[in-house]
Amino acid sequence: MKLLRWNQVVVLFYLGLFVCFAIAQPNVTHAAEWTFMVYIGGDNNLSDAAITDVEEMKQASIHTNVNVIVQIECSSNYTFKLPEYLPDYNTHRLEIKTGQVRHIGSLGNIDMANPNNLREFIQWSASTYPASKYALTIWDHGAGWKQSRNKYQIYKGAVEDQTSNTFMSLAQLGQGIRESGVHFSVLDFDACLMAMYEVTYEFIGLVDFLVFSEEVEAANGNPYTPILNELSQSPGMDGAELARGIVRNFVNSYRGSRNSATKSAVNMAAIPELHNQIIGLANSLSNNLDINIPTVANARATAQGYTENAYIDLISFLEKLNQIGGEVTNKASSLIGYISNHVVIAEDHYSSSYTEGGIISGNAVDGSHGLSIYLPSADLLRQGEFENYRAISCNSGQQSWASFVANFLNGSGGGNATQGNIALTIGGFAIAAIWFDDCGLYGDADVDIYVLEPDGTIGSPWIGESTPNGYFSPDSSYSGEPYEIYGTKDEIMGGEYMVVVNYYNNGYYDTYANTYMVYMDPAYGVNYWELISGEYMRTMSLYNMAPEDWTDDVIVGILYGYYTDWWVPISTQRALQSLSFEKQKEFLLTIKRISDARRGKSVKDNLSRLYELRNEYQRKE
Repeated sequence: MKLLRWNQVVVLFYLGLFVCFAIAQPNVTHAAEWTFMVYIGGDNNLSDAAITDVEEMKQASIHTNVNVIVQIECSSNYTFKLPEYLPDYNTHRLEIKTGQVRHIGSLGNIDMANPNNLREFIQWSASTYPASKYALTIWDHGAGWKQSRNKYQIYKGAVEDQTSNTFMSLAQLGQGIRESGVHFSVLDFDACLMAMYEVTYEFIGLVDFLVFSEEVEAANGNPYTPILNELSQSPGMDGAELARGIVRNFVNSYRGSRNSATKSAVNMAAIPELHNQIIGLANSLSNNLDINIPTVANARATAQGYTENAYIDLISFLEKLNQIGGEVTNKASSLIGYISNHVVIAEDHYSSSYTEGGIISGNAVDGSHGLSIYLPSADLLRQGEFENYRAISCNSGQQSWASFVANFLNGSGGGNATQGNIALTIGGFAIAAIWFDDCGLYGDADVDIYVLEPDGTIGSPWIGESTPNGYFSPDSSYSGEPYEIYGTKDEIMGGEYMVVVNYYNNGYYDTYANTYMVYMDPAYGVNYWELISGEYMRTMSLYNMAPEDWTDDVIVGILYGYYTDWWVPISTQRALQSLSFEKQKEFLLTIKRISDARRGKSVKDNLSRLYELRNEYQRKE
């Protein structure tokens, strides 16, 4: 999925303006070289990022032979100040020109996750802005082929509409494009985790070149200004040139940043043969599976992986099958050559080296080659997941990659492993810390949130933007905004989630922070930000800091709010479940080690002092 970015959080109120404008039909006198369509499903927690990307398009110098057309819907839950070209939170069509955004009209509050609305946008754009070549960007969250369910039993693909409680599945995305009757030179997914063999198969015959990312995308997504500048400088370019340009500009925009990045482009004419060769490899692997399982399991475990742990780079995996020998090695080698020479026409990646306290923010992606594939281990499989996988288009034949995956899972996991052993629950809740000064203005102190997830993962915005169960907003010291937010995925691991707040450092102006905790949980009827129950505000500072050595007494003091630099909010909301003292102690000691490392403190020295302190207590006893 595309990661979260937030520009403003307003506590306890929201805006809603509902004004409907008729669609104005612009006068188009000639066919352009390109019509570049962008379908932005921003009626969710990516709402602010959607507006930022429109602003990036506006900054480009757009040639008269290039039409840039946007259909966008934002969320009043997450965006509290709209630009002048968006009169309300309905769905709007925009035309982007150099330095300006023209509001074409409003469609009312339509469901952006309905494939019929995608189809109508494409048809309207092509008829109103005819061109020699067409490009389409699908902008939103993404999860590859996956179709996770929320409490309404609605399947999620790459476009979410929270107002309608709907998602567009991978099959529906293909349906919307297919029924439009418009053939695209380029289809680009400005969304996470979409660069998969399984995804390519869905768009055979509909597009010439597909552009997408193997790993999660940072909140910034595509750098639209340089992409559109290049297209406008050479409007006669073909689809392959545009696809390569998107790849190059995307990865270059992240070099030197705290975010790792992957992007690739594939030639869709080569996908049918890719499909055939993958089925051939699957059959060969299955023929001697009892012998092959250890090597396949090792290849899967050591191949380049991504935030979605069941997705692995295809070439990286194939390269590690050479130990099997014989037919499998021959087919794997052939497949590597075919992907490299015929399928992937452009690929680039960047592994962030950004660290704080010895912790790297971005995932290493150096083993990426442009295309991933689904191959989970039995211990990673979620309940109901494999049935969804078997139902997608690339697995519709009697022979498929899914058949091998089933054999591998059951052979390596024992029993009917395809049933999955990870129980999930409804996610979708979010919690945020926001801080002010005494005048009610946003504060500039550096405050951090930490979250403990049920599998033991400890996350924080300064460590990274993604965890197995959720996403963080950017670190406040990096974004310059006085808030940090944690939001969960639609399906999450069951169990307890714990949040801790740390006053890390003073700001330029402020030596304290009046910190509020708010939450949102649509699954339980809390559709807007609300203050948590209990103590929802704490004035935090470095005035009465917790001592260097955290004994049980110090931890009790932290839990009961004695110190001003640490806060463990207490609430009955599921985002702040209460844990046993021992579990809270374990969590707090772990984040202390992380925080100390970030400050450059020596963990060894701290442990030595704690050891000496214990001996002193023993002597006194």
